[in-house]
Amino acid sequence: MKKSLFLSLIILTTYTPNSVALPPNGNVVSGSVTFSNPNETSLQIEQSSNKAIIEYPNFSINNGEQVNFIQPDSSSIALNRVTGNDVSNIFGQLTANGQIFLVNPNGIVFSNNSQVDVGGLVATTLDINNSDFLSGNYSFSQLSEAQNFVINNGKIESIPNGYIALIATRVTNDGDIKSDNGNISLVSADKVQIQINGNQFAIQTDAASWNGIIENKKLLEADGGIILLEANTENKLNESIVNNDGIIKANRIENQGGEIWLKGNSEGDIY
Repeated sequence: MKKSLFLSLIILTTYTPNSVALPPNGNVVSGSVTFSNPNETSLQIEQSSNKAIIEYPNFSINNGEQVNFIQPDSSSIALNRVTGNDVSNIFGQLTANGQIFLVNPNGIVFSNNSQVDVGGLVATTLDINNSDFLSGNYSFSQLSEAQNFVINNGKIESIPNGYIALIATRVTNDGDIKSDNGNISLVSADKVQIQINGNQFAIQTDAASWNGIIENKKLLEADGGIILLEANTENKLNESIVNNDGIIKANRIENQGGEIWLKGNSEGDIY
């Protein structure tokens, strides 16, 4: 099929670690949060409220460093928003016993040395209103015309029945993403609605992106769960593409009813 079109839409992205080692202590917009440094290579963020909103001028983790969230339980959510101009480069460890929303309109990159272990993760270039977040209305929207990216080259894993959602104009997985009996979603959109109800996670695309591209080059694994790859576009000249050159595992698709969905709009192509 239109191979030249596909090649013309691939983004060549370069990135280097930020000069800032760990994220600086953020500005707590809502909730109860304390910051500490157990040692020079780790940042501990202790959240005592069920929800918290924290804003940072930058949020990156270099090689050998760790950011650890301690939250009340697995249903707790921390919204982490980057207000500066730097891409979030995750080269180290990000851990949490609860759920992490990482919002950076400049882009997010998980390097091949990165390791993420969380209850649930939304990593996105879309933003959400504070009032919507606090009320449980998880409506994310693109605030600028920039066509940004979320790239995973490392290892991202949720707890069983958790979720991992990467949302941007262009989303690439060239690493390992695992969520046993959970939900893995790679979505290109300018607006999405997320529903979280206990162990149930669902995502709906409300507005298409301009040049949506989703690529899975390595491993997506959700034993007994759901894997969603979705790209829609408003640009009729550059069609949306969902490209799977990697491995998708949802073992219950063969044994007990797990699901894999590959979705593109009527103008796009699915490989």
